[in-house]
Amino acid sequence: MLALFTSCICEHCDGGPEGEFFRGWVVWPSDPQEIVQTWVFRTRDDARRWLHNRTDGEVRAVLSREPFAWTRSRGQMKDIVLAERPFEIHRDHRHPPGAHTAFLAPEDAPEGDRIRLARPR
Repeated sequence: MLALFTSCICEHCDGGPEGEFFRGWVVWPSDPQEIVQTWVFRTRDDARRWLHNRTDGEVRAVLSREPFAWTRSRGQMKDIVLAERPFEIHRDHRHPPGAHTAFLAPEDAPEGDRIRLARPR
């Protein structure tokens, strides 16, 4: 018998994210562009407070390989804890590496501010 096809997969492209990540929360727009530049919030409740003053979107968890530098808001919405600067938010972990980038967390990601994801065996 002669083998005609060989199949390969790329664990980065075809698998889920793995490693150590830091969690934040964003208001993900209803009709996002390819990359979303937005604020990352420390808690789900802070993101919900921010969403209350917007016209659309949903609160979603994001993961980043770098820790977030948190600060308190100083504008009209007081006492919201958010990242010191906006982050580029990507749909998944397959994005170019860079500072101030994060991606939408998988739905089954564990809870916590710092989490470890591993591929299923």
